[in-house]
Amino acid sequence: MSDSFRIKDRRIGNVTVSAHIINDTPDVIHDMFLEFIPIMAEHSFIDGLVHYTGISPQFDIVSDGQITPEYTAIMTTDGGATVFSHFERFTP
Repeated sequence: MSDSFRIKDRRIGNVTVSAHIINDTPDVIHDMFLEFIPIMAEHSFIDGLVHYTGISPQFDIVSDGQITPEYTAIMTTDGGATVFSHFERFTP
């Protein structure tokens, strides 16, 4: 495991993914997990989403007492195929 994936670095974030994407394009989720290690997952049958909390070197450092930030997994199209690109911090 790379040093950039240490939990003690506190690069923690929340990511929500549609179960549809997981079922239809598991290779995209595999590529996302190369940049993200989930430490908690919850599947909601009501809204068809999987809510992950995990660590990634792409996430900002979270201080003690700070609310865990939300991130969006950015997907792009490459030659007609959907591919994982990167994470962006969600800002309302």
